[in-house]
Amino acid sequence: MKRSTILVVSLLFRVALMFGVSLLLRAGRLDLWGLTVFSFLYGVLDASSGRSRRLLPGIVQKGNLSRANSIMLTTNQIGLVIGPMARGSVAAVLSYAQIFTLTGLTVALGAILLSLVRESASDRRRESRRIATSCASPFTMR
Repeated sequence: MKRSTILVVSLLFRVALMFGVSLLLRAGRLDLWGLTVFSFLYGVLDASSGRSRRLLPGIVQKGNLSRANSIMLTTNQIGLVIGPMARGSVAAVLSYAQIFTLTGLTVALGAILLSLVRESASDRRRESRRIATSCASPFTMR
């Protein structure tokens, strides 16, 4: 399976979680246990898609990989600075239910944009072999 497909599915599950929490908040039914389950499921989904940076070599030409990594890391650093200010501004204006809805819509937009990414076939084959080897290695004798 393509890495981009795995990431899109993971993002869509996150969208469902965000909208679910938003609905529970609007209904006044979100308690500590519900929030704990949400946090656990979101963490599992986040851990399963942590390999998103490995997608970059499959979509960028080798000569542009260094530049693409630099752009990705720079935007990440900018997000670390601007993100808290933006979150504070949004939290001052919107309710928690609206914040979860907005976050769900933003993650849905990310899933749509990621679904437009096309990976090279050779990179997918190489990744499939690497995964098969890493899964089999605990069971093989060396």
